[in-house]
Amino acid sequence: MICRDGHETVLSEFEPHRYSAFASDLYDFVPELRTGWPEQIDTELGNGEPFIRTAKKVNAEGEIESVRYDQRFGCISLRIFND
Repeated sequence: MICRDGHETVLSEFEPHRYSAFASDLYDFVPELRTGWPEQIDTELGNGEPFIRTAKKVNAEGEIESVRYDQRFGCISLRIFND
């Protein structure tokens, strides 16, 4: 689950409703990221509906650079960078 960690959030909001994070920063909230890219990620953000995997960016070597998740029935997106 992605939520606030004490007084700080592990997500960065770079535009309104657009968040980003490195995969390793989310391991405590989304342990599935250690082994792959889950279809959905539960959250307490926005309307509380899960983030659904919608797109991925692949480099010339075929490695995933980032994956985009959009919130179901919401306007929030999350880009997770592969580090």
